[in-house]
Amino acid sequence: MSNLLDNWRKECYYNSSSLILKKEIELDRNQIDSVFQIFVDYFGLKYFDITTPEIDVESESSWIHYLLVNPKRPACIAALFETANILVYLQTLSKSTQRKFKTLFADPRQFRDLFFELYVFRLLDYNKISNQKKAMEGEKELDILCNIDDTEFLCECRKIYAPDVNLLEIQKYFMEKLYLGLGKLNKGFGLIGTIKFSNFNDKDAKKKFDQRLTKFITEFNEQTFDTIDYHDKDENGEFSVINYSLANSVEIDNNFSQFHIVFKIIPPFNITPGILNHYSVDLKCNFSIPQYKVTRKLLSTIKDKREQHAGSKHIHKIYFIDSETIPEFSLPIFRMGSMFEEEKIQEFLNEFSENEIVCFIRREYMDTLPKVSIKAFGKNINEKVKQRLESLKTNFDYHIEMS
Repeated sequence: MSNLLDNWRKECYYNSSSLILKKEIELDRNQIDSVFQIFVDYFGLKYFDITTPEIDVESESSWIHYLLVNPKRPACIAALFETANILVYLQTLSKSTQRKFKTLFADPRQFRDLFFELYVFRLLDYNKISNQKKAMEGEKELDILCNIDDTEFLCECRKIYAPDVNLLEIQKYFMEKLYLGLGKLNKGFGLIGTIKFSNFNDKDAKKKFDQRLTKFITEFNEQTFDTIDYHDKDENGEFSVINYSLANSVEIDNNFSQFHIVFKIIPPFNITPGILNHYSVDLKCNFSIPQYKVTRKLLSTIKDKREQHAGSKHIHKIYFIDSETIPEFSLPIFRMGSMFEEEKIQEFLNEFSENEIVCFIRREYMDTLPKVSIKAFGKNINEKVKQRLESLKTNFDYHIEMS
């Protein structure tokens, strides 16, 4: 489990095996190999080894790591395919853009932000919208200049995350430590674990979690049982583990809102005695952020982006705003559809110039195949431009089927 990329390929190979009688998804192994090689060529295999000194689990890890640890989720697999395709597309851009991108992947946040720019570049190119990338206006570098309906637009890209991301970093720490800890268990049978915390802001929260996790791993490895009903509860929270079964899994999923973290070690559908059986790991997290903080963060971000280019000679502007939902802790601004408050957004934009458009791209890579929705807002927005933006299509040329 130490190398996420290598483990991902093995998991995908297993999930696509013709020997599995009940498969949830159908994968093309040639595409799996292609994605694997693209990542190795660009990052190097060591980049995905989370047990080496080069990777510090207390720092912000690459979002790609979170996709790799979810090899049973079709949308996460699709997101990796898309990422690989964008890396290939990057090689068609200017050498300066390639160099800038290469220097940033050691900084996961900036790396991911620039990746959204590449996503928009490719989106415009694929839809045959004439554009100029990284145009200069004086000494200022612009993201894009494009032409829609015979109008030139200055386009700026911004990925925004949910408020309180710094607070959520400690939760990310829990998940990464948990993933590494599960790899130390010395017995193979299905488990479902639930974790609750009393106080994330406790200055000793990490230390207490490490102690609780170490205690579970030690006691688990010292026993010879093949069944479990483990409960460690005190004033700091609760750590519980029970046997995996379909009934237990459904019950936990139905009550997911009661927990902060749920982890599963899922046994193979058919267990063969006497041979090495294949188990998979699934991790999920749950938390809440007040809606007013989400809206305030969104509107503040749009205002900042507008002020950044207030003095531009380019009158017409499009601000592309990205919300990308994957199973991780660098969270999107819209985790749920209800958080996308269209009326408040439109009311806010009514104070803008009629020449300014905000285009939201919401991408969801969770349990099913990817969902991409595009919505454009503006004061008396040109309907042709609005329709053109909202009808943008993506094509990343991968094949995944749900059984």
